[in-house]
Amino acid sequence: MKAGPASAMRPPAERITDIYIIIMLLIFPLFFGFSGYRSITVSKFAFFLGCTGLWAAALAWLLLRRRARFTFAAPQWAALAYLLLCLLSWLCSPDRTASLLGAGRYDGLLTSFAYVLIFLFVSAFARPRPLYAQCFALSVSLCAALSLLQLADLDPLGLYPSGLGYYDSGVKYAGAFLGTIGNTNLLDALLCLALPLFCGLYVCGLGAWCLPPVLLSLPVVWKAGGDGGKLALALTLLTALPALLTQASRIRRALRCAGYMALVSALSLYWQPAAGAGLRFSLRPAVLWLAAAAPVLLALSLLPEPRRCPGPRTLRFAFLGLALLLLLAGLAGAYFAGPEAGTRYELGQLLRGHAQDSFGSSRIQIWRACLALLRERPLLGGGPGTAALRLHITFSRYVPETGETLQTFVDNCHNVYLAVAVNSGCLALTALLILGILVARSCLRRRGEALALPLGLGALCCAIQEFFGLGLCITMPVLWIFLGLLCAPAEVTYENNLE
Repeated sequence: MKAGPASAMRPPAERITDIYIIIMLLIFPLFFGFSGYRSITVSKFAFFLGCTGLWAAALAWLLLRRRARFTFAAPQWAALAYLLLCLLSWLCSPDRTASLLGAGRYDGLLTSFAYVLIFLFVSAFARPRPLYAQCFALSVSLCAALSLLQLADLDPLGLYPSGLGYYDSGVKYAGAFLGTIGNTNLLDALLCLALPLFCGLYVCGLGAWCLPPVLLSLPVVWKAGGDGGKLALALTLLTALPALLTQASRIRRALRCAGYMALVSALSLYWQPAAGAGLRFSLRPAVLWLAAAAPVLLALSLLPEPRRCPGPRTLRFAFLGLALLLLLAGLAGAYFAGPEAGTRYELGQLLRGHAQDSFGSSRIQIWRACLALLRERPLLGGGPGTAALRLHITFSRYVPETGETLQTFVDNCHNVYLAVAVNSGCLALTALLILGILVARSCLRRRGEALALPLGLGALCCAIQEFFGLGLCITMPVLWIFLGLLCAPAEVTYENNLE
């Protein structure tokens, strides 16, 4: 890459936005407040809202003094339409006071307003830069490393309440918490942003610094990742094959990355952590298959490039065909799965049109209740962040180990898109989906830039995971930064196309 001019030569709005994005990608994921997991949501919310408010105020001052200029295009208009519909939903809400901050987990109008501000200002005043990815790589690596220590039954930062740890989940407390994110569903969302991004950047040739966050995060996905996150990563992989592998050099780097990931996956499955168990291992067939695949993939990556390599169009169609075959094989495997319980069985039953309330950790039951709420107020919803007031679902489970009963009160739709419809209405959801389509179109138009497709794959993976996710302010600001960068002008001081 060619070095650009000094940062002092950048316009003030760009420099301020640089600082904001670096803080949000480097410090925000690692910030956990001062009371550990007891108050991590409110701590993250205060950090996110404070930083965003100061940044937005500084940019507003520059705009008023005409030292910055803001222009609107189709994605920005769609984001504004989404915000205006959220505002209209709030005005029509039966409980505007609760809807302002959100009755659940700080997912009210103020949070939606901050998300749209992030998209508008990042798309206007940021430029996709490798520095952003490097900051995010450091924070993800540290978060994943801490998660691995916690999986080994250690708590070096004292995030769990006294006397508790990761393996007390479901026994002494409800939920599961890891890393500097907390809830493992939200950690899945962060890793769904990170893994496709850094794999894509490595394949595109940005360097070996992209590998540490991938190799540290992969064991966390294997050991603590939810099925929604794993499904999102699998579907994003199928999308990445025809999107990225259009050159022989990229195929070689993809084989090398796959070899490293196969080796780490084998070690992850070989390691069997448990409470107080120390180092415990289990040799299974999957471990042997992955361990055997790793050297084969690495050896293939060392083969010299052919003198006559097929063109990008031919490679794209070839890998598209491979992706479709893998998708059909996966669906067939799920459809013909045996009667045993588990995700494969549930997916097979869903393909047959059979849905039980218990499927997806009882998500089917929650979604059915949310659809009933949607029918009550379909256009404008009950107001941003008010689903917690309208849902009346409680799960309880007797724990033989403690002789106590754990209760969980549902205050979230466990599906971001359904939550938008229930809270802000179908009109707001339509605007949000239009925004997603426009961002995808921008990404495809800029696929020649080294950062565009990896950013798009990270956003896509997170968007799929959010179909099963909580969509809270602990991870959503990072997704909105990704969306803004995908609609921002190209960085003119760097060589974007590295091939």
